Amino acid sequence: MKQRDNIEQKCTIQECHKKFVFRLIEKLWRNWKSMLSTKLAKGDSPLSCKPLQVKEHEWNEFVQVSRSLEWKQLSMKMRKMRSKVMYPHTLSRKSYARLEHDLLS
Repeated sequence: MKQRDNIEQKCTIQECHKKFVFRLIEKLWRNWKSMLSTKLAKGDSPLSCKPLQVKEHEWNEFVQVSRSLEWKQLSMKMRKMRSKVMYPHTLSRKSYARLEHDLLS
């Protein structure tokens, strides 16, 4: 079962609010994973970082993956790519095509 289905079963979300709610949940989820990864990368003890609501086997799996060589190589690759970005994306959710159309009209 997808997480989205699981959330919809547990919570009543009006149709007009679903897009906003799920985007917010996705953002919070990514931020939470990033915060945990950062703590582990700094060398904090995995046991001291473990959130209470995470099951032991899930936490051990996360720690193992985040400390793997593949993870570190991917992290370094993305850091290098990000450091080369000269112009950050500043259009919000609008694409360049829509911006160009708006400017021309």
